[in-house]
Amino acid sequence: MEEWRTYKKQGDFRVPNDKLTSLRRILLNNAPHMSLNYLAKATLAAVNLFPANELVIEKLETHLLSQLSNLPTLMLLQVYRTYADFTESDMRPQLYEESYKLLSERAGKIELPSEVVSLMYTFANDAELFKILENRVFALAEKMTEKQLYRVIYILAKSGRRHTELLEILAFYLTSKGWPPSLETRHAVNLIYACCVLSFTDQKLIHRATSHIVKCNLDLNDKHVTSLFKSLGILRWNRKPILDKMYETFAKLKKDDVQDKLVENAIRTAANVNYLPERARKMFFSLVTPSMVAEMTQNRPSELLDIVWSLVTVRAASSKVVESVLKPDFFEQLTAKAKGLEQSQKLAWCLKLMNINAAAELQLLLYNGPRLPEDFTEQQGIQLPAPKNRPTAEIVLKTLSSIAPKDYVRSNILTKDGFILDAEIVVNEVGKLQHLDSINSPGEKELYRMAVKVLEFSDLTLGHSIPTSLHTMAKIFLELRGCIVLMIHHTDFDAGANLVNRVLALEKMIKAAVTYWREGPSDDLESGDMIAEENELEKTKNGDETPRTKTNRIDQRLGIFVPDISKDTTVDILKQHFGQWGAVTDCFIDLKSAKRSAFVSYSTENSATQALAHNPHNLGGQDVTTYRILSEADKRRGIGITWLKEPVEEWKLKVYFKSRFGVIESVKIITHEKTGEKLRAYIVFKKQKAADQACWRRLHSIDGKIVKCRSMKTAKLQNKQREVASSDHESDPPSEVQDQAQSI
Repeated sequence: MEEWRTYKKQGDFRVPNDKLTSLRRILLNNAPHMSLNYLAKATLAAVNLFPANELVIEKLETHLLSQLSNLPTLMLLQVYRTYADFTESDMRPQLYEESYKLLSERAGKIELPSEVVSLMYTFANDAELFKILENRVFALAEKMTEKQLYRVIYILAKSGRRHTELLEILAFYLTSKGWPPSLETRHAVNLIYACCVLSFTDQKLIHRATSHIVKCNLDLNDKHVTSLFKSLGILRWNRKPILDKMYETFAKLKKDDVQDKLVENAIRTAANVNYLPERARKMFFSLVTPSMVAEMTQNRPSELLDIVWSLVTVRAASSKVVESVLKPDFFEQLTAKAKGLEQSQKLAWCLKLMNINAAAELQLLLYNGPRLPEDFTEQQGIQLPAPKNRPTAEIVLKTLSSIAPKDYVRSNILTKDGFILDAEIVVNEVGKLQHLDSINSPGEKELYRMAVKVLEFSDLTLGHSIPTSLHTMAKIFLELRGCIVLMIHHTDFDAGANLVNRVLALEKMIKAAVTYWREGPSDDLESGDMIAEENELEKTKNGDETPRTKTNRIDQRLGIFVPDISKDTTVDILKQHFGQWGAVTDCFIDLKSAKRSAFVSYSTENSATQALAHNPHNLGGQDVTTYRILSEADKRRGIGITWLKEPVEEWKLKVYFKSRFGVIESVKIITHEKTGEKLRAYIVFKKQKAADQACWRRLHSIDGKIVKCRSMKTAKLQNKQREVASSDHESDPPSEVQDQAQSI
């Protein structure tokens, strides 16, 4: 037996003949005298060493069959597993069937958690026995260790069995004392995968798992961690810490180290959770290579369509990538690859192509490639099916029909951009519904077309009232088409209320949407105030800059902005210089920006006006032009404009932006002090919505000249829009903006 134990321990089944003879003799002589445990182990090992018709095998298996009912559960399970693969003799099927029968009888009486977990792993495909084991887990969950709880959840995911009550109990015990120290990063990734597969959105469990991952170093080329992108995307887990961790790690990878599958999962997840930081967006431009696009076009066209559509929804698609799916022969190649194509799948592909086609028109200003034909929907015979499993949408439509006649509401609409709307209505300036054809009638004024989209739970990211990137894109595109968009979250509309309350709630929503469209949001801050950035830096070696520990509020009328000051210019020098025109009440230097700038506040408005009239000022040996501080209200309604090559005249800027986006209050063009060269322009609209729409489409073509827009409210240093470049002013934007036709 010692020799047998040695070979068994080493796992060497290629035993020399002399050893086999010796083992055969030992087993034949000692079989009747072996303990039950040794008998089972010797038999299972001998099955791998000797042929089925050997006398020693028959003798061992006969003894084992007679003692089978006395074996411990885990040893009995090993017998079952072994004889599931070895069925050559008449005795072995009996051992297999008898062991299964005994395990089935014991399953409902097991008291040890380890035995339950082992049996669940083995009988994952046996529905009847697995159900019995699930019931035992209910009774034993409190006694299980963290790893046993984790293994049960993972087994449920692998077998595809979603038992909600059981999952809730397992998740409760697993997270009741924080993240278990015995579980590693791979366990956390597998738990998120299990929640994804089982559609089990236990926020506490997912939060604990993702929080643990955030604290660890990630290897994105590890197959476990690579799947994390996909799981988070399917779960729509829009939580900034884990997404920041994943995409920051992703952005640091070298181009040669990034696998195509990782890129595809990262792009899809960004689209699903409506999240993409700037670094990752720029990385996608270089990672989605022509060779990758060519390979996917040839072998995986449906996946290419999915990737391009995802890039479009997060505004990270280039002209070349979009062109690859809008070619006339792409859709034919797409349908040819799909065998037994269902109508629902064809509809999904067509809608994605229509979304991409709209992006080529509204997002990619420099795109000049192929487009879908105007009659694409007729060519493909696209018909929308009746909406299903949308209870809130049905209640909203019924409520609309109670407000106005049927010919005032159109439902289940497919727009030319590939978006499905729950309803379309026409409203006047106070939100009252009008006849659908009245908007085209001559003489009618202040009528607006409104698109109504009800966001059910499936349309939102998990745990948030944040629409997915698809619905965000739909809202922007529809507004660019001149349509008011009313998105009703299922959490904001009480579908169970009585009809009167539903009507009042819906009328209030419609009126609020019209008011926002016409007037923009109300201003919470006084128009003359500006909040200067906090300066948390320590004092410099010269001790000149005073750290700002409190938020500084500077009155727009009394303050001036001093850009691009030299390193030798201190607070004392500024106070001494600008004190010539009045008493200086506050002065500080902003150290956060790349170019040092300062803010000076006077006691009277007349002093600030006189200081501005004496431009340029000589500070530290260089000329500096000062400006009024831009108000918070103007920043929200303002845009900054730079040109890629040639400047644009002021009157052309007014005509272009007023005709497309709304009323303009002021236009100012900044010129170089010495050369008179036009550097940039600033436009302030009457409404914030006009500024937001103008900046969403970053590149604009005005009289054949390309200009680039940026919102004043999103600049890192808000007052930089008043900045005038000195002799070493900024160069033109890089040519890669035109080469890639980069969307915002």
